[in-house]
Amino acid sequence: MRSSFNVKLRDEFLKGEISYSARQLDEVFWLEEERVVSEDWVVRYNNRLLQLERPSRHWAPAKSRVLVRENQAGEIAIHYRDQRMGFRVWASAS
Repeated sequence: MRSSFNVKLRDEFLKGEISYSARQLDEVFWLEEERVVSEDWVVRYNNRLLQLERPSRHWAPAKSRVLVRENQAGEIAIHYRDQRMGFRVWASAS
């Protein structure tokens, strides 16, 4: 769904029907993929292991689905229930 929304915005922009600042475009054009969080709070994405930060001991998205977003500059963001999650790149997945 979101992918088609991004395509619609891109097409409108290219036709000159709407205009955006560079910052707004960074927020619009992201590749998005849904991933499942492992038991140890790791998300696999593009041959990388992304270790999610735990905001509390009682809050556990393990086995939940998260949205991994990546922009053209390679910046990655992970969202769980519309909240951005902190993470660190743990290692390259083999």
